[in-house]
Amino acid sequence: MKQVRSIRSQLFLCYASIILFTVVGIALAFYFYTADILERRAAESLQAISSSISLSLDSEIKRMDEESRRIISSEGVKEAFFQSDPSNFNKPQFRTDLFHLLFSSYPTMNYQVNLFGTENTLIQYGRIFDITTQDYREIYPEDWFEDCLALEGQKQVTGIHRNHAGYQVISLSRAFSESFFNTPYNSVIEVQQYYQIFENMILDALSSSSIQAYVFDESGELIYPLEPENPDSVSLYQQLISQEKNTSGTLSLKQQEKEILSFSKSGITNWTVAVCESERSLLDSVTRFRNQMILIGIGVLLITLIVTFLIARHLTIPIKKIRDSIAHLNLVALSEQPILDDKPHSSELELLYSSYFEMVERLEHSLDDIVSIRSHEIQAQMLALQAQMNPHFLYNTVTTISILADNNHQPEIVKMCESLTAMLRYIVNGSTKPVTMSAELDYLNQYLVLMKCRYPEQLQISIQVMDDMLDIYVPKLVIQPIIENCFKYAFDIRPPWEVVIKGWVDNGRWRLSVSDNGVGFSRETLDWLEQKISEESIQFVQKGSDRTGLLNIFYRLKILYQNEAVFRIENLPERGSIVTIGGLILNIPPDNTQ
Repeated sequence: MKQVRSIRSQLFLCYASIILFTVVGIALAFYFYTADILERRAAESLQAISSSISLSLDSEIKRMDEESRRIISSEGVKEAFFQSDPSNFNKPQFRTDLFHLLFSSYPTMNYQVNLFGTENTLIQYGRIFDITTQDYREIYPEDWFEDCLALEGQKQVTGIHRNHAGYQVISLSRAFSESFFNTPYNSVIEVQQYYQIFENMILDALSSSSIQAYVFDESGELIYPLEPENPDSVSLYQQLISQEKNTSGTLSLKQQEKEILSFSKSGITNWTVAVCESERSLLDSVTRFRNQMILIGIGVLLITLIVTFLIARHLTIPIKKIRDSIAHLNLVALSEQPILDDKPHSSELELLYSSYFEMVERLEHSLDDIVSIRSHEIQAQMLALQAQMNPHFLYNTVTTISILADNNHQPEIVKMCESLTAMLRYIVNGSTKPVTMSAELDYLNQYLVLMKCRYPEQLQISIQVMDDMLDIYVPKLVIQPIIENCFKYAFDIRPPWEVVIKGWVDNGRWRLSVSDNGVGFSRETLDWLEQKISEESIQFVQKGSDRTGLLNIFYRLKILYQNEAVFRIENLPERGSIVTIGGLILNIPPDNTQ
């Protein structure tokens, strides 16, 4: 982190960032610009492909329609179909004559033509030629014939189905009658084309294997392909296209990956051709080019960074000297600064270097006094905060000793005198260094001995401090004043008076809480303490207030731990209050004067 914070590093990183962002920005701008152009061109290309497939399918359906019209317009075919005796169907001469009639009307056999007539007459012409009597319902659904008659001569396109020979076909059907005038439609001509022909048309129109084509009929059923790879996507395509009012268009889809979908709706067949391509396959070549550009850019960037680093190092040599001097600057090193030469300075940075050492020389004369004054100020603050022995406490303790002496309680007198002596010795020691938690607890126990002598039946004390806390260094006199505050202000209730002290260590920090069953803190006191704690500066308060001891404890913690100091005061839900203090675990040697 120190290297990153140096001026040389910051200058280098600044230029490097500019170059990096410029190269990356140009590469990304080129990529997105090219991708946008390719996406628009791909949309146009897909639209052209879908229109081409739609036109090809329409052309094939038109040819089938023309063949159906040509055959039913032949008077000879109609005469043979309607007036021939079914018993003549198997006669060779009749079959030959009918074949020639059909061939003259339809000279090629690209399609299979079926004529369904009254009395279940069926004439087949094409790759299969036969004349027989067969019920159409054995081949087609029951309502197919009636639906075709209901169209009264208009074409009907039937999607994929199998003819009676087992081949997959698409057929065009049209009802016709014996005469064009006032004769009910009672027969149907069907022109069949193999499904493979339509499939080849679609495949030939696709320019890339990454492009997928789909054909839906008027009811939304899929005509092509027969077995799609992802039926859910096909269903989504059909749903989106059905919501479009235009006969053609392009949609941008965002599913697992972005796709471009173009569609064309035919007015002849009412079929919809949809063509889609994923953006990933579309931009594959651009992605490869982008990756190559990035590799080249990285090479250029490395060379540029090396040159930039050399320039930055040359420019920042004076600043590095200043930084190194500041890093080692202390009261001893002030007098050890190098002597400046009298050569003229060639740059602003060298001039800055010279001005810095002139400033250091001036600071040397005043820094000792400032450090000394600040040291005495801090020491005075610590000593003032440690002066917590309340005269009333001494008065009460001496009074208790006097009463015990009158009653001849000699052991208790000795015990109280020993505890009071230990407390006074601990307090009058002028050291401001932190002490161990063990020493603080010993001082607290001496205080509790005195309080138990005064209130032998009323007081219940519980100390639960972890053993690993005993060697931790804490500010002097931070626990006993909290307990003393309980006796002075909290225990304005009938005994028993309960005090629970808990200490623990958590993530490199120590915590200690003191809870009681007293009357708790007033709202005014809590607000006042909260306001004082939020202030940045330390402002001493007059002794004699119920707020002084607690606030001085906070100041003591803040001086030692700064922002890591923990000091919280809360009223418990039922009765009493809890004070929590803590801070970082510091590795501070013990005070030898203790």
